[in-house]
Amino acid sequence: MAASVDLIESVANENNKVGAGAPAFFMNTVLQQHASHLARIQTITEQALQGFTTIHSVIIGKLAQAIIEMDPTEALANAVIGQQGTKVAQSTPPETAVPATVVAGK
Repeated sequence: MAASVDLIESVANENNKVGAGAPAFFMNTVLQQHASHLARIQTITEQALQGFTTIHSVIIGKLAQAIIEMDPTEALANAVIGQQGTKVAQSTPPETAVPATVVAGK
């Protein structure tokens, strides 16, 4: 028994529909995967930013606490030490290594 012409045309039409729809189906799949990937990246970025904000807040709080709790005389001493360090850094170092020929030639 041979296949009827209507059956052959129906199968041919269905094959054409599937073949014509394949690029759109796969393109839609790729776009869905891309959107899902971007959503995951967004979530990771938000979590990282939240962690950074938390750490930043803790650091700022500790710095503010240290400034508030600092004794005025300690602050003055730190400033003087800082100025002294600047002066030392600007001056020429003393000559500590005298060549042996100069010492022997005395």
